[in-house]
Amino acid sequence: MTRKARYLDLVQRHLKRERELTDGISLVVLGKTEKRLGVRLPVSLREYYLCVGKLELLKLPHHKHYDHAELRVEDGHLLFMEEKQRSVHWGIRVQDVAVDPEVWQRVRSKPPEWRSERLTFFNFILHLHDRQTGHGQA
Repeated sequence: MTRKARYLDLVQRHLKRERELTDGISLVVLGKTEKRLGVRLPVSLREYYLCVGKLELLKLPHHKHYDHAELRVEDGHLLFMEEKQRSVHWGIRVQDVAVDPEVWQRVRSKPPEWRSERLTFFNFILHLHDRQTGHGQA
């Protein structure tokens, strides 16, 4: 199954409906986001926003997955999510231009500490959605 199909499957499994065209962010809007950031989004992250980027119902109970307008670059990482209490952030190293790059976690400390989640964005986000919503392993 392709990444896009697996992202669309999130809608089916979690919302019990088919994906609608209005569920995703447009290519034009994502292009403007990339221009603002000065960073090209990795393909797997871009596909996620294109497929389900507008879905409030896919928001996670313990984590805040950033809307495209909230994406930001800090410490050489493109941040895409934070823990609800803002003590932990998740990002992708800006230098990683891979199609599906590794996810890194930053724990707020002085200096900030980054450690690998040992998962690519695609596997990380599917696992996280399923784990936090009680749908088992992705």
